Amino acid sequence: MDDAEPSRDGWADEPARRRAEGPYSVVFDYLALTHPLAPSDAIVCFGSRDPVVPDRAAELFHQAMAPLVVTTGGVPLAGSRCEADVFADRLVELGVPSERILVERDSRHTGDNVALAMAELARVSTGTEARGVTSVIAVTWPFVARRAVATFARLHPHVTVRSAPATSTPGVPATMTVGAARWAVEQLERLVRYEAAGLIVAGPVPAEVSSALVELRASLTSNGAPHPSRRVGQGHVDGSPVDQIRKPVFERRKRSADRVFDQPIREPHVLREQGPVEVRADHRAADGTL
Repeated sequence: MDDAEPSRDGWADEPARRRAEGPYSVVFDYLALTHPLAPSDAIVCFGSRDPVVPDRAAELFHQAMAPLVVTTGGVPLAGSRCEADVFADRLVELGVPSERILVERDSRHTGDNVALAMAELARVSTGTEARGVTSVIAVTWPFVARRAVATFARLHPHVTVRSAPATSTPGVPATMTVGAARWAVEQLERLVRYEAAGLIVAGPVPAEVSSALVELRASLTSNGAPHPSRRVGQGHVDGSPVDQIRKPVFERRKRSADRVFDQPIREPHVLREQGPVEVRADHRAADGTL
């Protein structure tokens, strides 16, 4: 591509895109907090407009990482159907037994997601022993992974949280469109604001990440992007649909081991009233550095 030609993905030209690549990768890697995984009491599948999130949750369920999946999110997605219902349907489509799915439909933001998902888990037993929920795997859109863990640290500090953000290619940053870069800036700024307000426990942002934020913001400004970035309409950032930031992986599952993902859609069943569980207060704090 000639350097004078406009770049794909919304950048003014190829040099503009290249200048933003390094800072974007630093910010993305910081936001998309990822932990080594271990079997846990439940998978919490956070609502969003990203269709890859329930795919990742289903994948972890089939790896026997947890006996339950909670879909959480009350924001409408398809017509009047909320995130939690849409994601629950997708989980069933991917072979997660409906009786292993809890559906939380009232949350409107990440704080609600954590509080209400944990309340839903407190209604049921894990099926292993009558003990509290002491560990969860948080499956999120990658830009909010760190904030989700930091929200758990604020609301349920004695629950071990392992973060497994959903990306089309694990470990590879989302495609750096202008929309994705704006999301990265907005989400890091939000993380800082929420920490200052005492809403989350995220800890200080490393100096190299703060510097990358300044550089990425400058790249967006020079590219003609307004700041601060704000959502324009439901699921959009200045007109860029969230689900275009990264290509969904629904059609990328080609291995024979993925046969289970071809199951027909069934109505999710919500587990309820199988005995209360309490969050055990003596369990160690959430793992991983923040």
